[in-house]
Amino acid sequence: MTRRRELLLIGILLAFLLLFALAPRGSSEITRENAVALVSSDLQPLIDGGALVSFQSVSKSSSTVWTAEVRIVEDPYSRCPRVFKRYYTFSPFGYRPETIIDNCQVRPPIVYPEEALIAAGKDPLVAAMPQAKGCAVLLKDYRASDALAYCPWFAEEQFTSFVASLPDSAWVTQWVSGNAVTFVALDSNGAVLKKS
Repeated sequence: MTRRRELLLIGILLAFLLLFALAPRGSSEITRENAVALVSSDLQPLIDGGALVSFQSVSKSSSTVWTAEVRIVEDPYSRCPRVFKRYYTFSPFGYRPETIIDNCQVRPPIVYPEEALIAAGKDPLVAAMPQAKGCAVLLKDYRASDALAYCPWFAEEQFTSFVASLPDSAWVTQWVSGNAVTFVALDSNGAVLKKS
């Protein structure tokens, strides 16, 4: 090969390297919004199936790694809801599942609304309601707007009347079946305090 050809090839190679170095590149950095969108996309089949999904945390653990903790409730308004958590890590993308409640059993003390639904759902009054759907709130954490967001059929006036004499530590469940509305209040061990 002649010296002239060698110089021409080196010149072309340098031109390509310069073009590559100066070419604009898309950002490969994942933002918090990208992280939430990626996890939400993975969870969409569960959401479409009626599960309630809530992000517990989303954080950047290093310059390239994001983590997210998500709480998933399947059959959220039933007498036997199931609760799971997923701990996502990306990049690379993946998650570790954790089962919180899946066997219709309550282990006192009640700490989740779903445990209150399971305990109240075993009461004969609620068990006799066909296709009952329920929601539960810890009385000390009650806010009407939050209750309505979680439980669209929430009967605020009846609830307010029902809880008048209950301690703040009570779990209150509301059950609906057709036009029937029933309330069951429980202590933290699942014992019935009051029902209507």
